[in-house]
Amino acid sequence: MSRLATLADERIGADMRRFNALVFDDIVTSEPATTSSTYDAALGQFDNVSLHVVIDTASASGTLQIFVQHSCNGEDWVSKFGGAALLTATVTAGATTTKTAGEPVGGELSMAFVRLGMRLNTTGLARVRLYATARDAAG
Repeated sequence: MSRLATLADERIGADMRRFNALVFDDIVTSEPATTSSTYDAALGQFDNVSLHVVIDTASASGTLQIFVQHSCNGEDWVSKFGGAALLTATVTAGATTTKTAGEPVGGELSMAFVRLGMRLNTTGLARVRLYATARDAAG
């Protein structure tokens, strides 16, 4: 096998998808919401999570912010990235919005448990579906 083929095989194995799921499907208001604790340990296994959000049936326009929060004990949560949102999506009443974002490779390492927090910055409500894909650079 050529060295180039070997490098290609190593690279394919190095960034394999390890987790992919619909982690949130519910109505969101201006009150903070988080993903179910069902996914906390699974998301905590990886340091790189990509998100795909689908927002529809919004009753008012505004923005949706999604934050990555982590914890060592599953009870006391701290936002990654200094509290900055990983994803901010513009929400338009009556329209469907999709947006993606991902954690920077080589960024802040995650603690044992990870959840996704979200807040709708409007007086209305919207249906939010949030998909998460995790990749493990370590293979």
